[in-house]
Amino acid sequence: NSKTEGEDPIASHPHRQKLQKRGSVYILQHQESSTYQVCERHLLLQSNEEDRLLMQDLAYYSRYAQIIYKRVQPLTVEEFGLEDNATHFTRGSDTLFESRYRLSSLDCEHAMLSYACFLNGIVSTPYAIL
Repeated sequence: NSKTEGEDPIASHPHRQKLQKRGSVYILQHQESSTYQVCERHLLLQSNEEDRLLMQDLAYYSRYAQIIYKRVQPLTVEEFGLEDNATHFTRGSDTLFESRYRLSSLDCEHAMLSYACFLNGIVSTPYAIL
């Protein structure tokens, strides 16, 4: 079944109506004949090693995301003397190994804050370099 260039192969897939909401997506699977076949891929299955590793990573990094989004800005005001309305936190490279910038009060004593941007909006997203 040959498709013209630019035609969406998923839109015309015979099983499109059977796609489970939030539970699966269509992917292109590479075949031995150097072609691709549209296949349904179930998401977040315990039996799928990739999914299990992804969830482990998400659990680990979500802690840092919570810190960056909610706790770094107040910390820079309280502990590092930054103005309450500041949009950025930057420290010089000469302070790279100063332990005063550890995030011990946030239960991340192994991390040190180097830079943070507190702007949050449609284009800007808060982030930090730990």
